[in-house]
Amino acid sequence: MTSIVRFTGLLALVLVSSIAWSQEKPKDENAKTARERLQQLLKRFPEADTNKDGVLTREEAQAYYQTAQGDGAKKSAAKKQDQSAVDAVKPTQANVKYGPAERNVLDFYQAKSEQPTPLAIYIHGGGFVGGNKNVAPAQIKMFHNAGISLAAIHYRFVDGKEVIFPAPQHDGARAVQFLRSKAKEWNIDPKRVACYGGSAGAGISMWLGLHEDLADPKTGV
Repeated sequence: MTSIVRFTGLLALVLVSSIAWSQEKPKDENAKTARERLQQLLKRFPEADTNKDGVLTREEAQAYYQTAQGDGAKKSAAKKQDQSAVDAVKPTQANVKYGPAERNVLDFYQAKSEQPTPLAIYIHGGGFVGGNKNVAPAQIKMFHNAGISLAAIHYRFVDGKEVIFPAPQHDGARAVQFLRSKAKEWNIDPKRVACYGGSAGAGISMWLGLHEDLADPKTGV
């Protein structure tokens, strides 16, 4: 696709240049120059030579140019459609406070279901000093298609002074318990909760999964 886009620009330049040459140069010299420039294009874009005779004609170049324009329009339409899909995925509950700290907030994406849904909790990575709770729309839809609600949390960053370990882990535990407390209101099954994430988020998820208190499914119910 990139080569076709580059071709459109080069072809436009060739066509404009050909007009200029036709006004300034004798007919034979102008034709020779146009052929040379078309052959230069052929070296860079051999797929434009539709009959594979080793010669790129102006007609072939123009046809390839029109194809590129059509592909560009399709790509633009697809991009708009993808953006619409991104914009359509909004949290059911956004920036809900689950604790006293500034970063004790979460987003909740509720799956449509008459029965209480399992819950997946996304915990972002970032080395415990960065990152955010933004979730890719495709990931949200994947969970929703499986009938699973999704939550994404922020947690405190460690600074070695006011916030030290295991503060992020404790925030994760608080978020889990808060979400379980919302089971009836948000149509969540409090017995089917899982956490996941990368890097720091994976570490917090493992801590939560192996922590003795949270290993008890009745805790916080």
